[in-house]
Amino acid sequence: MDNVEILTKKLLIFFLHIPKNGGTTVFEHLFKFLPVERLHKVKIVEDMADEQSRIQSRIFSMTEAQRQDLQIVFGHTVSDHLFSLFPGRNIKLATIFRYPPDQIVSDFNYHTERFTDHKKGNHEETMQQFENWYSNKRSDQMSHWLVAAFLSIASEASRDLFQKMDSPTEIDDGLASIDVANTPEWLRLKSADQTLLRQAFYILKKMDAVYLTESLDTQIKPLLRLLKVEQQMQNKNVSGKHLPKRLTLNEKLSDRLIRDNPVDMALYRLVKLRRICDPIFS
Repeated sequence: MDNVEILTKKLLIFFLHIPKNGGTTVFEHLFKFLPVERLHKVKIVEDMADEQSRIQSRIFSMTEAQRQDLQIVFGHTVSDHLFSLFPGRNIKLATIFRYPPDQIVSDFNYHTERFTDHKKGNHEETMQQFENWYSNKRSDQMSHWLVAAFLSIASEASRDLFQKMDSPTEIDDGLASIDVANTPEWLRLKSADQTLLRQAFYILKKMDAVYLTESLDTQIKPLLRLLKVEQQMQNKNVSGKHLPKRLTLNEKLSDRLIRDNPVDMALYRLVKLRRICDPIFS
């Protein structure tokens, strides 16, 4: 058994799926090529606080051999509290982040197709639908999801650290100088936004891989190669291909969404600049 085979056998990936960032594409690709005993999907529930007992119950019910067979734990709520159940495993955390305006428009297109009876209208009608939908969405939804999903089932050590993030910490060193002008943009955020950014940044720093939706096909190939599955993925739930594309992002809308979502934009820039982690499993 060579080193790569040993690494692959011990590898266990916890993949946190932030909605509308490309996670469905990755999961369905893995589901197609991996044996069912190697992949466990954590399904979303309304109350994230219920996830811990539900996930633990499912994994606690596995035999030791079944746990050893697992290679991927995938879902909207995964965290570090389960690591202790897999002693001796080479555990990796991964997620996908997306350019915020693209994520918001994709979310709208998906929502209006799957959960409403809106018919496609002209641009003015579509924009009114968007305004109605967007008015009920909070800003920085990827960062909020990341924090809510992770913290709800985080380890005690992570929870303790989170309690200290309403004031400056050593994490701030990694948050300085994230815009083109080399200015500590995050300092201009409101206090609550600074705390959210610290929390989300801390979580992403725990990741071994943070992929970007826009370059996912290329970035994820080393992982797929390590898992010995087909490296060419077929995108899923794509607006304009699998779902109607009711709204298209333009420059005006993009500028507005950038202003509305400063924490998500800050994190996106950090991932883009690879100031968080390199999206390669080694």
